[in-house]
Amino acid sequence: MAASGKRITRLSRATLRADADKLRTLAGRTDAEVEAEVAADPLAAPVIAGDGWRGAELIMPEQTVVVSLRIDRAVLEHFKAAAPTAPEAAMAAALKAWLDAQE
Repeated sequence: MAASGKRITRLSRATLRADADKLRTLAGRTDAEVEAEVAADPLAAPVIAGDGWRGAELIMPEQTVVVSLRIDRAVLEHFKAAAPTAPEAAMAAALKAWLDAQE
């Protein structure tokens, strides 16, 4: 039988209940609370109010490449502290900024 290429994810009832509880908690937050969390997240995009999206152009990001990289523990700890939810993305952004500065 040929594989369909689709992934099947099985979730337990406990996971589904926890997700529903989390969603209710998130739905109860105020705009000010959400904006404060976004401002505290170094990887979050800025909040754009009003007509900030008018005239915006969709630019698809380049596809990333998976690599295995050996780095100093201090470097990893720095990026984990700066971006606990996505240290790899923070490293990629830092490397991209360095590359852009070389041009």
